[in-house]
Amino acid sequence: MGELEYLCATRRLDLSDVDTPTLVLAGTTDVSLPPAGARALGEAMPAARIRLREHYTHFCHQKQAAEVAAELAAFLA
Repeated sequence: MGELEYLCATRRLDLSDVDTPTLVLAGTTDVSLPPAGARALGEAMPAARIRLREHYTHFCHQKQAAEVAAELAAFLA
C-alpha cells in the first residue's frame, strides 16, 4: 500500500473507543482539514475537544507555535 492509499484508509478507522482526552485544533480556512472534517474527527472520539481558530494554518504547530503551546498547556492542566 502506498502512502496516499494508507492515508486515505485512515478515514475509515473506528475512533469510538478512543477515550483518551484529545485536543483537535484546526483553522477555519484549512483546506486539508476543513472545519467539518475537524468536527467529524472530534465527534468520532468521545473525549475529544474541538477548537477552531480563524487564523490557524494547517501547520499551526509550527506557524502559530506559541499560541498552540498555550492552548495545549491549558488543555493538559
